[in-house]
Amino acid sequence: NVSVSDVLPPGMVPTKIEATTGICSGETTVLCNLGSLLAGDTVQIDVTVDTTGLPSPIVTNTATATVSGTTDPDLTNNTSTATADLTGTSSCPVE
Repeated sequence: NVSVSDVLPPGMVPTKIEATTGICSGETTVLCNLGSLLAGDTVQIDVTVDTTGLPSPIVTNTATATVSGTTDPDLTNNTSTATADLTGTSSCPVE
């Protein structure tokens, strides 16, 4: 079973959370339970947020995948971080 955790930067409030597989929810931390995935499978998770409360338009966001019930042969691809200047924009992709 694969899960993804994304602790949102302070001031970000999720308004919509969608994934191509699994179930996601959360307020300050987005948690997605994706179920079983095979090697090479991909899942897209889209989190739409209200940024009205951001203390700064420059944000860093990190998402981390974890596996339970089996051994992950490649731990190097389980975390992704993106830093973005959201001044005048509406997205901060984390791939």
